Amino acid sequence: MKNDMFIQKIKIIVLSLCCLLGYCTTFAQTRQPFGKQMNMKVDFTKLQSNITHYVMKVKNKKVGSWEWEVERTGQTIRFKDISILDGQVREDALITFDTRLMEVTAMEVKMKYNTAVMTGKIKASRAHLKADYVLQRGEQTRNKQIDTTIHHWVARPLLIGLMPYITWKAKQVPDIAVFSLASASFWKMQIEVLGEETIQVPAGTFQTQKIALRSQDPGSVSNIFYISKGFPRKLVRVDVVGRDMQIELVK
Repeated sequence: MKNDMFIQKIKIIVLSLCCLLGYCTTFAQTRQPFGKQMNMKVDFTKLQSNITHYVMKVKNKKVGSWEWEVERTGQTIRFKDISILDGQVREDALITFDTRLMEVTAMEVKMKYNTAVMTGKIKASRAHLKADYVLQRGEQTRNKQIDTTIHHWVARPLLIGLMPYITWKAKQVPDIAVFSLASASFWKMQIEVLGEETIQVPAGTFQTQKIALRSQDPGSVSNIFYISKGFPRKLVRVDVVGRDMQIELVK
């Protein structure tokens, strides 16, 4: 009788361990750590809370402004984006990133147009992304929901925010699924290291590393990013491909 009870306890312990092992394996397989899916390394030791200001120009004429804030509290980093295209649209975005999980956990966006307001709230957990978008134009309301599972995706604002802290290799990164917060859609994009270039912006002259982020998907936006090589590393200039627009660091 005692032997039977002992064997039963052993079976329960073994079964519990198997369940735990299965859970851990599944947990590990469904994680979406930033950098791993793109074979990149991020140096968080250099990432500190800061605010940078930019001017948007078309043919050297000011058409808007961009304010980018990084707020770091323990294992949580929040990226705040205020983009203003004068007289047309204002975008306020907030991206929350967990450095322990190396994942985005939440995003918010609010777009104010002359005659409409669009808001979006997004929750992310591992490969699962759930979002609710609302477009309000006068008394008319349109809704869009996203509830999907997609492996190896990255949020576009996060990729831009972490660019100065990424160790870039001199090669092209395979296609990645990039989620555009403003358009509520995924774009297939490619990243390519284009080399180095010395550029001058209102904040000064910088030796930069030149990175391309491109897509052929309809409605997508492709950019060339210039990241200062000196410390502290900063995003110095952004070229909007095909739109003759530059976004330059002011301070």
